Amino acid sequence: MLKHLLAMPVLILATFVSIGAAQTASGPNTDQMRELGADAPTALNGVKQVTFTEPGPNPRAVTPAVKSDDFVVMGYVQSSVPADRYPWHALTHVACPFVDFDASSSITNPSTWTGRNSVFQPGGAADLHGVKVLMCVRNGGFSASTLSTVMQSASLRAALVTSITDLIAAGGANCAGVNLDFEPQPYGPDTRDGITLFLASLKAAIAPKELSLYVGPTYNASNDAPGAWAANLDFMNFSCYPWSGSWSSTATAIAPDASYDGQVDNFLAAGCPPEKMVLTLPTYGYSMETATPAYGATKNANIGSVGFGTARFNTTLGSPLRSPQYHDPSNSLWY
Repeated sequence: MLKHLLAMPVLILATFVSIGAAQTASGPNTDQMRELGADAPTALNGVKQVTFTEPGPNPRAVTPAVKSDDFVVMGYVQSSVPADRYPWHALTHVACPFVDFDASSSITNPSTWTGRNSVFQPGGAADLHGVKVLMCVRNGGFSASTLSTVMQSASLRAALVTSITDLIAAGGANCAGVNLDFEPQPYGPDTRDGITLFLASLKAAIAPKELSLYVGPTYNASNDAPGAWAANLDFMNFSCYPWSGSWSSTATAIAPDASYDGQVDNFLAAGCPPEKMVLTLPTYGYSMETATPAYGATKNANIGSVGFGTARFNTTLGSPLRSPQYHDPSNSLWY
C-alpha cells in the first residue's frame, strides 16, 4: 500500500510498505481481535463453509495508544526484520507479506501465511500490543490476466473464497481479516463488477473478520466502484501515490497532496463513505540523477526506489525549514 517497492512502493524501517491513517466517524472496527464463531453464514452458493475457533480473551500486554475504532493505522510488512523495532504503539493493523493466487484460484505460497514470523503468530508481539494481523492477498504477483480470469468467473470467484478461508483456518486463530491488493489498474468494467461480487461473497464467508481493499490513486468509473465495493468492506485503502517515478521528467514528490486530494474527493463522490476511507501514504523515496538539487529539476537518469531507512540518512533539514539538502547534489531524493 506500503507499495511499489512492493509493486506499489513503500518501506518503513525496511519492513512496511505503506502506512495509511484516517479518522473514522463511527469506526468499522473494534479494539479487540475479531474471530468468526459457530454462527457463521452457511448459505453461500458454491463456497465451502469453514468455522473458525474462538481464541479466547486477547492476551494483550499493552493497551494500544491508537484505538482502531477511532483510526486505522496500518503497516504493510515487507520483511519481518527488524520486527523487534516496529512502532507497535502507533499501529492498529499489520498486513503480512503477500499470499498469491493463480488463475485457477489456488494459493501458490501458503507458507508465507502459515509460516509467518512469530511476532505475527497467535500470542506474538502484534497480539500482545493489540495490533490486528491481516492476511494480504494479491493476484499472482500483480498479474492482470490472473485477476481478470478469476474475477470474471463465478466458479473461480467461489473457489478463491474457499482457498482464502481454508488458509485462514490453517494459519492460526489471530487472523483479524483479509486485505486485498489487486493490481495493476485499470481493471475494466467486467473485472470491476466481478470484484464487486467477489467482495460480497468473501465478506459473507469471513464475517465478522475485517475485509479491506487497496485502490489506486486515480478514480475511473470504468475501473472503480467505490460505493458498491464499500458495502462489503470495513475500510478502503486509497493510494496517495505514486505521482512521480521512473516515468517522470523532473524530480517531484511521490505523494503531493495537491495531486491526491482531488482524487479522494472523486472516490467519496462515487460512493465511498468517508468513515471507510483510509489514506495510504508512502514512506519510500525515488532516487534520480538531476541537473541541480532543486525541486522540479530536470531528470538526467533514473536510479530507482529507495526505502525510508536509506532515504532518511541521505537528507538533512536545512534553511529554510524543511528544504531538502543533499550530500551529493546530483542525487535528489523526493518522498
